[in-house]
Amino acid sequence: MVLTELKYILTIVNDLLKFAETKNGVIISFNSALIFGLFKLFENQFCLLPCWFLCFYKISIIILGLSILSSLIAFIPKITNFRISKNTELDEKMNSIYFKDLALIASNKKYNEYHRILLNKLEIDNEKFSPYIHDLINQISNNSRITLKKFKCFNISILFTLISIIILITINIGSP
Repeated sequence: MVLTELKYILTIVNDLLKFAETKNGVIISFNSALIFGLFKLFENQFCLLPCWFLCFYKISIIILGLSILSSLIAFIPKITNFRISKNTELDEKMNSIYFKDLALIASNKKYNEYHRILLNKLEIDNEKFSPYIHDLINQISNNSRITLKKFKCFNISILFTLISIIILITINIGSP
């Protein structure tokens, strides 16, 4: 029973990981197209544009570049075990399938704790904690942390993209 639930949780986390990677890929494509479009839009008019316009235009392109960089960082593989602060505590209130909560599982003590919480939530008296279940919980935890990192990078990328778009809209409203 626990093994089936853990495999299901791993499937959910892996699907969220794919979703996070797709989101980062889309923001890279969008920002690249936006930069390309901006260069094409003004390629023959650079000497006609006011200095303040060019300054904000370049700042906007740099910010779009930072957005792309942030999303690219999400694609850097991390295949070693993560370290997380030891003062994070698991409790019965944790969501046993939400990747952000699952990312808190770090040490063997926490694997046992998570196993106990999962057994309580499944209303199972006790089930042996085998090495395979330990490995499965480890994989769920690692994939959850990778997913969390990818979502954080995406959030930073979106923030940079929105700032850049706001700058572009503002300078286009203010230009003659």
